[in-house]
Amino acid sequence: GVSCDTSGVAPGVAGGNIVCTIARLGGMGSGATGEASSAQVRITLRGEQKGTYVNQASVAFASAALNALDPQANNTASEPTTVRLKADVAVVAKRAVRSGTSTVLATVPYTEVFDWLVDVRNNGPQAAEVTTFSDTLPNGLVIAAAPTFTVTSGSFDPAAPSCAGAVGTASVSCAIASMPANGTATVRVPVRFSGTPADGSVWTNTARIVTTGSGDTNGGSDPNAGNNFGSGSITVQTPVLAGLVYVDTNGNGRHDSGEPGIPGVALSLSGTALDGTSVNRTATTGSDGRYAFPGLPPANPGGYTITETQPATYADGLDRSGQVNGNPTGTAGNDVISGIAYTTGTGTNGDGFDFGEVGASLAGSVYNDANRNGTREPGDLPLGGVTITLTGTDLDGRPVSRTTQTAADGSYRFADLPLSNGTGYTLTQTQPAGYDNGGQTPGSLGGTSPSANQLRVVLGTAGAQGTNYDFFEQTQAPASLSGRIWRDANHDRNLAGSEPRVGGWTVELTACPGGAATCAPADLRVMATTTTDASGAYRFDQLVPGDYQVRFRAPSGQIVGGVWPTDPVQNASNGPHPTPAGGATRALIAVTVASGASIVNQDLPLDPSGVVYDSLTAQPVPGAVVALSGPAGFDATQHLLAGTASVTTGADGYYQFFLLPGAPAGDYALTVTPPAGYVPSLTHLATPGPLDMRTCASPSGAADPVAGDPCEVARSASPVAGNLPPYFLGFAFGAGAQNVVNNHLPLDPAATGSAVVLTKVTPRLTVRKGDLVPYVITARNTRAVVLNDVALVDTLPPGFKYIDGSLTVQALPAGPVRNVTPRLEGRQLTVPGQALAANQSLRLSMVLGVGAGVGEGEFVNQVRAVQAGSGMLLSNVASATVRVVPDALFDCTDLIGKVYDDRNANGYQDEGEPGVPHVRLATVNGLLVSTDADGRYHIACAAVPKEATGSNFVLKLDERTLPSGYRVTTSNPASERMTRGKLVKLNFGATVHRVVRLALKAEAFEGGGTRLKPEFDVQIDQAIRSLAGQPSVLRLAYRPAPADDAKLADARLRTLKAELLRRWQALGTQRDAALYRLDIEVELDTTGQGKP
Repeated sequence: GVSCDTSGVAPGVAGGNIVCTIARLGGMGSGATGEASSAQVRITLRGEQKGTYVNQASVAFASAALNALDPQANNTASEPTTVRLKADVAVVAKRAVRSGTSTVLATVPYTEVFDWLVDVRNNGPQAAEVTTFSDTLPNGLVIAAAPTFTVTSGSFDPAAPSCAGAVGTASVSCAIASMPANGTATVRVPVRFSGTPADGSVWTNTARIVTTGSGDTNGGSDPNAGNNFGSGSITVQTPVLAGLVYVDTNGNGRHDSGEPGIPGVALSLSGTALDGTSVNRTATTGSDGRYAFPGLPPANPGGYTITETQPATYADGLDRSGQVNGNPTGTAGNDVISGIAYTTGTGTNGDGFDFGEVGASLAGSVYNDANRNGTREPGDLPLGGVTITLTGTDLDGRPVSRTTQTAADGSYRFADLPLSNGTGYTLTQTQPAGYDNGGQTPGSLGGTSPSANQLRVVLGTAGAQGTNYDFFEQTQAPASLSGRIWRDANHDRNLAGSEPRVGGWTVELTACPGGAATCAPADLRVMATTTTDASGAYRFDQLVPGDYQVRFRAPSGQIVGGVWPTDPVQNASNGPHPTPAGGATRALIAVTVASGASIVNQDLPLDPSGVVYDSLTAQPVPGAVVALSGPAGFDATQHLLAGTASVTTGADGYYQFFLLPGAPAGDYALTVTPPAGYVPSLTHLATPGPLDMRTCASPSGAADPVAGDPCEVARSASPVAGNLPPYFLGFAFGAGAQNVVNNHLPLDPAATGSAVVLTKVTPRLTVRKGDLVPYVITARNTRAVVLNDVALVDTLPPGFKYIDGSLTVQALPAGPVRNVTPRLEGRQLTVPGQALAANQSLRLSMVLGVGAGVGEGEFVNQVRAVQAGSGMLLSNVASATVRVVPDALFDCTDLIGKVYDDRNANGYQDEGEPGVPHVRLATVNGLLVSTDADGRYHIACAAVPKEATGSNFVLKLDERTLPSGYRVTTSNPASERMTRGKLVKLNFGATVHRVVRLALKAEAFEGGGTRLKPEFDVQIDQAIRSLAGQPSVLRLAYRPAPADDAKLADARLRTLKAELLRRWQALGTQRDAALYRLDIEVELDTTGQGKP
């Protein structure tokens, strides 16, 4: 049997031992005696406290000797038991409520955000440990804002449990380490529809709460039933007109990401339904600023109008009409959107009818007040990462609490603020570690400082923008940074005693946006500046921790690179910015400033690309513009330190182009635009390139015999007058390129007049086709320096051709004559580049031939001198003119003719009509000729008519040289068409004419008119018939009445003369015979006028 001794334990008391004695146990092996081989002891225990407990049992022989023979490995056994608390967690209720409230919703517009509000409870009797709340939304619903877990009674662990659930997802979970017995809480899950659900559809959502750390008396750790679950339902309304009231931060009239909605704004909808009933609805924006008018009937053609009640805490902004069923509709006015077409009712969805408002803002900065004067000045560095909190109550009584941190530039801004109540908003700075409080200053809207690190300001004007609400501090461990600038004559980057220090340069302490360690040079912001002193030294004090870049500017404003920092800590091999020995210089100095650090040797061993200088005096030339162009892909804003492809030299003439990493490989070129008073050098030309920046060699050989960076084009840091160094204008850049230094660029002083004066002459003034024309050109150097590569460009006249081998060049006064072969391109003849010594003259001779197709006229031959390489004009334009004249044998037209006595005045020379001697004739170009004794004349080569069409020739007889009484009976002047090479004959007739005088008085005319009285008019016909009998000249004499004016007399004479000529022509027609030309002379007889 088995007997147990329980004296070592007591009911209800933890711990103790029970000893049981087993009299005999039978064996199980070959020597078994048949007794029972096992015994069972049952002990009942009860847990009092939660935890894991181990109960151990052991067996042993009562005899120690026998027990020593028994293997001990299986004589002991243990059993762990976990005791948990007993609890009953439950979902008490779940319902849909209006966003941010506890107002239960039975229906909700599909555009509206609403909340699932879930009540949970632990019914006890003990705490529920390791408890999880979870909610998986049905498909089509997503989380609209962060879920919250709010304790309503009891002491929870943690005191404020948090929930996980990202916006736009569908799963929420909240972890509670311990939920006390009878403890209650509320879980709020903001949700929205992700699509357009069916109108009237019911959406059910189930939440659950489970404890796995306590024993749940209703449902277990993962129940399928019981009070661990709770569900809620909502009916969706799809036909709605909806929109948003929001703060339009950027003022563009469109809701953009991050622009907050304004809750609690009242809106009204009005209009007339299609059936004629009046429709009036109201709505209030939810916590997200959205509103909706659900269940609207179709509107009549006038549509609906939505009116916003302007929120008092914001300024009015831009409003925007929306869409109904995807179609734009409505007209936005001031706080009203009218004419919203809503015609179909059920299933019609409208959204985007938005009202924008303008919030106020408060902004300022936090900075280290270096000189402790409470005023932000250059050198007062910003403090980033400082926490600023804004608290207060808005005009509508809602609490406002916002927190931000200063940016890397020390700035902060609270935007989209509603108006405050009368107390105003309080700005509180969290004192940054490592700084003593300096103070704070109210900004542009005024305010007070109620205590240290606080500013208070009342926002009483909607849309007000407050600035300069600043907090200033004083660093407890200021840092410093220093360095030097010197002219590194030997390019070893070490300051030697003889190397000149450079004072007056600007040193800028810059920083990248956001406090980043690196950024593009164009993005750097200047934080502080200083100037090097006469010893070239500079220093920044009162620095605060951060990443900076040091940049150097010449007095001209040019950014210069080639820095060489050697601080023993900062630039050590294990420092934040190591400077390896023998490495390339850098564009800027990157530096990481720690609290209290003293950083030294942040130097610029000045090694510019070169100097622009005067080629005669070797002095620097200020105001020259040096420009750099590059291969495809080259962008100065990205690939040059200064960010610009041109540099204007200062008083020192320095220029530099510092190519940044990423600059494209290829050919680069320099061009120099001289300032007033200078011209590109004609006396000292660039070395043919390009210069390979990788090898420092050009087609002409190595530019620098010393290998390694830099590539030193000239040995001297400054050019020396009379011994000008070589230079390059073209460069080949690629990986491994060296810095090019001492590439000095010369400019020549501009002299009065041209550098070269040209004259051009020819001994021939007139030439004919086929003639040879010699030309002589004289080129004189007006400068006291040698001009190299001077090319003469001669433009040949059309049709003229160069005679091969005729071009010679001679240095005057008595140099040898050299044959030179020119280059011919069309009409342009170029004499290859010549060298003109100081004030020297060259004589160039050549012969041109006049081609067979050249016409008559003047032909000009011009020549100019240019720089052979650049094409720059160096001289005046000289010219020589020749006239191509016709050949007398083949091209001239002779003119012959006769002046005869045309006795019958018929215009032709009839038998027996003799010539008239000594009569003078004249051509239009002033040539005079007289008739001989027989009235004949001859003009040799009177004209050279146009080759293709001929020309008119005009000749006039001088009537003053006719015998007395003779008048010309033929055309005078006379014109005849001439053809090249043919004889032309032109005769003139003249004869003695009788003079017939026809005298009239004013009384012969009717009244004050121009018609003759009838009795006088009949006499006119008699006079006409009398004149036809013999060639005559009619002299018409008129005596006006004393009272007649001159105009009337002139009119009567003109009218009468015209009538006489008309009747003369009519008589010829009547007789069918050509009458002679009747000349009518007019005479105004004023004899006796005015007498009685």
